Amino acid sequence: MAQYDTLDVIPDRGGARTTTSRAKRTEFVDGYKQKVIVGLHATLSNSTFSYSGTYDDCVAVETFLRDRIGTAFYFRFMPQEPYKLFETSEDITLTHGGGLRWTVAAAFSQYIGF
Repeated sequence: MAQYDTLDVIPDRGGARTTTSRAKRTEFVDGYKQKVIVGLHATLSNSTFSYSGTYDDCVAVETFLRDRIGTAFYFRFMPQEPYKLFETSEDITLTHGGGLRWTVAAAFSQYIGF
C-alpha cells in the first residue's frame, strides 16, 4: 500500500467545490436515453482552500503544498469529514493581510471513481 502525507489544518470558511463528470449522453429517436461514463475516474472535483494564521504557519502550509504539486496527499476540508486523496495545482498564493495575519490559498483536484 502506498504511503501518503497528510495536511492537518483547519481551513477558513468560504472554500468552493465544483464537480464535473465525463459522461456521454445519447437520446434515441424512440425516446430512449443512455448515459455512459467515460474512463475509470470519470468525475473530477475541484476545490479551493484558504488558511489564515501567522507567517510561520502559512509558510509551512505553503511549503507542504508546493512540495506536493502533481503528487497525491490526504486532506480534509472540515474536521468532521474523512480524509480524501487530493492533488495540488500550481495555483498557490501567500498574501499579507495586515499585522500578523497572513493567508495562503490553493486549488486542488480530486478524481472520483465509480
